[in-house]
Formats: sequence, C-alpha cells, structure tokens
Amino acid sequence: YAPQYNGLSYEITRFLINTVPVSVFFLVDGFLFSYKYEKREMLNVSNYIKKSVYRLVIPWFLFSLLYVSIRYAFEVGNFFDTHFLYQKSGSEKLLVMYASAIAPQTYFLLSLFMIRITAPLTALLLRAERRWLIVLYSVYMIGFMQYFPLLKELMPIKIGQEPFIHAIWGYHFYLTGVILYRFRSHLTLSLLYFMLFLFPVVVVARYTYHTPLAIQILQYHYLLSLFMLFYHFANQFRVLDVFKGYTMGIYLLHIPVVMKCTAVFSNAISHSPTLSYFLIWSLSLLIAWGLTFILKQSRLGSFALGERSYRP
Repeated sequence: YAPQYNGLSYEITRFLINTVPVSVFFLVDGFLFSYKYEKREMLNVSNYIKKSVYRLVIPWFLFSLLYVSIRYAFEVGNFFDTHFLYQKSGSEKLLVMYASAIAPQTYFLLSLFMIRITAPLTALLLRAERRWLIVLYSVYMIGFMQYFPLLKELMPIKIGQEPFIHAIWGYHFYLTGVILYRFRSHLTLSLLYFMLFLFPVVVVARYTYHTPLAIQILQYHYLLSLFMLFYHFANQFRVLDVFKGYTMGIYLLHIPVVMKCTAVFSNAISHSPTLSYFLIWSLSLLIAWGLTFILKQSRLGSFALGERSYRP
C-alpha cells in the first residue's frame, strides 16, 4: 500500500507490527476463556460454543460474502487482470471465500471458532493440575514443530489463508493464554522488567542466527512482554478504551476496500513512503471506526458484527 517503503524505518515498523499481529488475539482469547470459566461466567460450555457461532461465524460469512461480491463485480467490469471469481465455478467461488483470498483478515474468525470448539478440552485442563497442562502443551509444541510444515504441504488449498491450518497454528498461542492464566501469580512486575531488559539481546540473536528457533524465541518473548505490559499497566492505556466495542468492526472493515482507498489518497498527497504508510493505517483506523459506529446503530448492523441475534 505504501510503495518503495524500505530502509531502517521500514524494518523497524515491520518488526513491531508483523511479529505478533494475530498470535496475540489467540493468546488473549485463551486467557479470557480461562478467566471467565474460573469465575463461573460460562458454566455451559456448549452455550459458549453456540454464542461463538453468532460472534465469529456469522460475521465471517457475511463480510466474506460482501467482499467476494464486491470483487466479483469489479472483475466483471475488467478492473483486475487476475480473476479469482469471474467465470469460475460455484465450488471455486466458495473456495475463494473460505480461504479468505479476497479479504485476508476474515480467516481469523473461522480459525478462532475452530479453536473454541475445543472448549470442553480447555475446561478439562482448567480443572486439572497445572503439571498436566504443561505436559499437554509440551507434547503439542513438539508435534507442532515436527509435523506442521508437512501438514501445510499436504493441504490441498494453496490460495489465501486456510482457516484450519491457521487454527492449528493458533492453538499453541491459545494454550499459552490458558497457561498464563493458570500461572498468573508468577507474572510479576519484576519478571516484566527482566524480560524488557533481555529484549535487545533476543532481537540481536534473532537477526544474527536467522534460525527457526531464534525466530520462535523472539516471537514469544515479544508476545509475552507485550501481554505483561498491558496486564500490569492497563490503567495507563485507558486512552484505547475509545475503541472498546468497535474492534470487531474495525478488524472487518479496515481492509481491503477502506485501506485501498486510503492508500490512493495518501500516496497522492505524500511523496514520503514513511509518512504515506502512517497516513494509510491511521486513516484506515478512523474510517473503519466511523463505519462501525454507523453499523452499530441498526439491529442488522449489530447482527453482522456478531453482537446480537437478529430480530426485525
């Protein structure tokens, strides 16, 4: 979206944003499920899964259908050289929709729902001794690191973001959130300061060795540091409460249409790739926020955002 954006500022921006863009949502969901379950706010796990259909699957379906329809209309009008939908079979169109090939962010909702289906297992883990949780997590991580690359190769869907694969990938972050909740008494401020002190060392190691293990260690170090920062200093981030209740809409609306429009505008008024980049994401955030506010004013809009069942 921001052409010719490179150099040191690009590398720093890419590191800060791309290292934990989705994994943090899986982790937080695991943590919050554990919190609610322990507080007896969700005794009926099957009801929790049912609510997740409204919260995740319906928004995924409606917004995926919307973006696929918009793309199809533009392809019919020959606005794109590459055709994902025009003159394709019905099954091919459904595959494009399932794989989030048009709107690359929508896969997350379906992946998270697949993870939430395992809520009965998660509830069992929350009742078990902590050592068994660690054992399961270790077994899963060993199997994941050993067989996940092979599983990706075996999957027949090669376009977009395959939700099932991402659910398997995201599950170890979800389990991390469950473990953090079970061991929350150890998440001390001293531990946070120690992790922040080690952060430069971990970054240097990552860019020195370029191994999968170094990448994984940095990702987890960054992810856990970020989580603990908000965990201990939530009151200092109250300014973000302005987006409370709007995050689903912002997530679903910021790409592809809104960001493409803001990119055209930003690149037209700015010749600086760095400035253009920050204009794009800030304008996309504000516009998506405004559109979400408008949607939430109607029952149908709230239903599309997964906030309530629809009753005309």
